[in-house]
Amino acid sequence: MFTENQLLSATYAAEWGGFFADESDCRTICDTGRRTTPPAARLRLPAHRPCCGERPTLHLTRRGGVWHHRRRTPEPLRALGLRTVRAISLRTDRLPEAMVRAQGLDRVLEAAWERIAMETASARPLTPGAIDQIIDELLVRELARMIGEHEEGLARTRAEADAALKARFAEQAAFREEARLRDYERAKPVSAEITASLGYGPSPDAGVRQTLYARTFTALRQLNQTEVQVEEGASVDEAAASANIAAAAVVSARQAARGQRITVSQAFEKALAVEKSADNRHHIASAMRVALAAWGDAPLSAIGREEFLSLLLFARRLPIDHGRKHGRNRYKSDGVEISKHDEIARADRQDAELRATLDALELQPREREARLQAGLTRRLNEKTLKKVHSFVRLAFRVARNHLGYAGPELPAVLADFRVRAKTAAQMEYEAGADIAQRQRVRASWSDERLMALFNSPLYRGHQPKRRHTAGKHLTRDSLYWTPLIAATMGMRPQEILQLRKRDVVRRNGVYAVLVAEDAGTTVKTEAGRRYVPVPEVLLKLGFIAWVNEKRREDGLFLFDDIEPGAASDRLSGIFGGRFTSIRKGLGILDENEDFYALRRTFNSRLAAQDVKDSDCAALLGHKQKDITNLHYTDREIRRLKTLVDMVNYHFEIAPNSEWGFPVLTGCRLDEREKVAVTVERYDDGNPMRVTIFGGDAPFSVTVAPVASWPCFDAVTPPNDALAPEAAAGALIHFLGDRAVKFSDAEDAAAWEHLMSHAFVDD
Repeated sequence: MFTENQLLSATYAAEWGGFFADESDCRTICDTGRRTTPPAARLRLPAHRPCCGERPTLHLTRRGGVWHHRRRTPEPLRALGLRTVRAISLRTDRLPEAMVRAQGLDRVLEAAWERIAMETASARPLTPGAIDQIIDELLVRELARMIGEHEEGLARTRAEADAALKARFAEQAAFREEARLRDYERAKPVSAEITASLGYGPSPDAGVRQTLYARTFTALRQLNQTEVQVEEGASVDEAAASANIAAAAVVSARQAARGQRITVSQAFEKALAVEKSADNRHHIASAMRVALAAWGDAPLSAIGREEFLSLLLFARRLPIDHGRKHGRNRYKSDGVEISKHDEIARADRQDAELRATLDALELQPREREARLQAGLTRRLNEKTLKKVHSFVRLAFRVARNHLGYAGPELPAVLADFRVRAKTAAQMEYEAGADIAQRQRVRASWSDERLMALFNSPLYRGHQPKRRHTAGKHLTRDSLYWTPLIAATMGMRPQEILQLRKRDVVRRNGVYAVLVAEDAGTTVKTEAGRRYVPVPEVLLKLGFIAWVNEKRREDGLFLFDDIEPGAASDRLSGIFGGRFTSIRKGLGILDENEDFYALRRTFNSRLAAQDVKDSDCAALLGHKQKDITNLHYTDREIRRLKTLVDMVNYHFEIAPNSEWGFPVLTGCRLDEREKVAVTVERYDDGNPMRVTIFGGDAPFSVTVAPVASWPCFDAVTPPNDALAPEAAAGALIHFLGDRAVKFSDAEDAAAWEHLMSHAFVDD
């Protein structure tokens, strides 16, 4: 990864160190009176750029009267670790002067970015210095093969041994003749394979290529001489020494043969290098930090089932915010790294202090337990531990596939882990030191969040790279269709994303989607195999026309814009990260109302229409006694279509001549005027001050805690604080018939709790 102290920062220091230092009066006839830098003070910038009548730069901002240059780093370079936006003061309050400096800085940035992109290409250029590495890798691989075959192989007959020796002699004669003719053709495929495996690209320099082929040929000839002597009865060590192969290569080969050469950090670093998905790289890096904390940088051969179980048992005690308390942010680059062991110890101390505090209050057992569970430090839950399990195993697979690790593959241990974790939890409970590992409870999406999503730029027009920002583009891909399908058809995320073009069918006069297990597709359970009718709202939006357009393109899958990474073939996990970014940008991020909860929303709206449980289960792919969903949905497809159409989100759809297809023009679940609400909270999460931004001025109410709130004994409310009942009443009176909207889920939860205190006169 690149950091701010590499390349780009060096470019700033070298090229802009004197840019502002040595300025002289402008020598042109323009009337800006700006100052400019003499030619000698610049490295790449012209001595003077015309400032009269120029088009203004698009990367200028003004802060406190001083102009700044602010430009976003290209997306591929952000993945390398460069900051998202680079900003620098131009040290002037005059626009013409700022424009010239900004244009020069644009040139410097673009040159630096181009250099970084070239140096971080996936295939590194082959240099003379890399040839040593390639030859060493060839020798180690082949010597490790010989060690495995001749020292660990099965017994063979005399005839088999004589035939092998005869083949080696024939090969030796061929090498001698090829060397006399300087024919290196046999070395080319071998060198190409190893070069590519080490991440190097072909060299454009013919001299470098010829050197590589010649040295590869020599190494192959040495290996042949070694193998001839081994076939004659010599040991690999003796034969290699006789062929002038360095002893270090034999040592490395023996380590490679035993799988002892590769360490934990090497395996994870290679996994990071080969993984294309930014989301998966984040998970790999997180799993690496946990593994190094649990195991240290141990050889992979030293890690087996028991060590893997110990890592997961260690990880289950980590707080959910582990690794985030280093103190670094965009304003502060230095911080303190806290070890995983220290983070667990800190969480244990906080939990112990909470228990001591609750014991001092002499609460009823049920009250104490409720407060304890609400206040305990949340630790990693099983879903997160499954990711750790998956990405640690990935590192071992990468080591086998890319680093020549010859040890056993790391086994799956989740089933054994659950048994041991249950035992550990029981022991912790009996010792009075149990930990909190609460799973998320999904809820149906609220009307407010549904409207925020379906009235958003994602469906109205967005920026090319920012789907949550209004713009003039409208892209119909997985991000567009998948939320709609989940909300109106109740399909699982993975079921939607793996749809093939042939899975959209017309069955008994009804358009439907076939969910089945086949080449390239899977189902969660046997009950998941079914037909799901396409609702009328998707037909009006042009779903079938879009499918037919996709059928005219190459490929099997409908949503070919999303591909699995090396770590997992779960498309839903990759899509979930992208959809989370959109929800965050729209201000509707809530861990309990995630993408999967749209499926729950569909189910709850079916139930609200008094749809039978058997029909709901058939549409959702839930298991039913004595009913096969595939046959049931096939037979009842017409009736099920009417049920699906009963799920009504009050969408408004209209043709659009600009884009050439129908678009969502509105989601009218709630027509009331909406006002923004912010909630300041006490430490326990209960509301402290509520502000409604509506009317001529904001309306604020301070709330006094009541005895049932955990913060009651810890705070002294201000004199103007109202009891929750009075505060809720005042807010409801001011709000009238208007609806509220919130910037985050915690504000919404605190508001809903406060409103429950309101007195209602029957």
